[in-house]
Amino acid sequence: MDTARIGVVGTGWWATEAHIPGLVEHPQAEVPALCDLDAERATRAAEHYGVDAVYDDLDRMLARESLDGLVVASSNASHYELARRAIDAGLHLLIEKPMTETALEGRVLLAAAERAGTEIVVGHTFHYTRLARRARELITDGAIGGIELVHSLFASSAIQQVRHPDALEGVWSFPVHGPTPQNFSAYGQGQNQLTHSAALAAFVIDDGPESVHAFMDNADVSVDAVDALSVRFTGGALGTLASVGTKPGDDTPHNELRIFGSDGWMEIDMERATLLTLHRYDGDGEQMREEDVSLHYPLRAPAQNLADVVLGRAPNLSPGSIAQWSVEIVDAAYRSAASGALVTIADLYGDA
Repeated sequence: MDTARIGVVGTGWWATEAHIPGLVEHPQAEVPALCDLDAERATRAAEHYGVDAVYDDLDRMLARESLDGLVVASSNASHYELARRAIDAGLHLLIEKPMTETALEGRVLLAAAERAGTEIVVGHTFHYTRLARRARELITDGAIGGIELVHSLFASSAIQQVRHPDALEGVWSFPVHGPTPQNFSAYGQGQNQLTHSAALAAFVIDDGPESVHAFMDNADVSVDAVDALSVRFTGGALGTLASVGTKPGDDTPHNELRIFGSDGWMEIDMERATLLTLHRYDGDGEQMREEDVSLHYPLRAPAQNLADVVLGRAPNLSPGSIAQWSVEIVDAAYRSAASGALVTIADLYGDA
């Protein structure tokens, strides 16, 4: 195959700022068609990026277009159903985070993709940074021994979009979609931001959750704005994951990850210093700083990775199997915060 033909469903701000331009820039990718329930919005994006066809119905697009892959960048609540249709059509996928809203939906998608022989790439952009990939290598190589404690902090201004839906007007080339009350979590900090840090922690230590106990607070908005989680991972490590979305929009976000092991510890500052530091108890260590500003947050990398996966040129660098761990953590966190009780991951699947 010389060219990856990839459609896009959902033409909101992230598709138009990251995924569509990422595909357009790829030397062996084409975007034959865009799909959005709002045909006017899709038409604007198509005209801007030189895409020939526009649809307001995914089934019609899948029937009429010859595609190799699909980017699902629609509302969180629609990810599962749209992805199922694309898998049934034999397409490789990039699903924007969170992969699905519930763990059971994620498990069903992964099983369907495995049966179909298709890949699910998930838009966890931090996985494409050199810092995160080096940290994962060090953990895998046993640089700090057995993992004992994982601590993650992600502080952002995400809830400003709930307070002021037009807060980002003019910042991006296309309108930003505001949150909608389509599901129980309603696009709070857990769905919007905690999903990133949970996925990053799981990616680096290559382990998923066994149980979660969470507290959440809404601050002055209608969705969760402050989240604090305790997590036990299947490998035995304990974790604390905290996320807050109430920082002012002009203040620098925090995205910090610290991992403590039997032989040392490491810290990653993904936002402020873009720095990875390894401390070994025997005195050895390592430090890595990302000097290339363009690689601090490679927002177009997931779509380009999808094209490379379709072409057989690269492995899936952000697979659904790791994204599923993030889905489990967030799903369990919402349930725990609602009930006040610890939730095991097994609870999420019931008798399924």
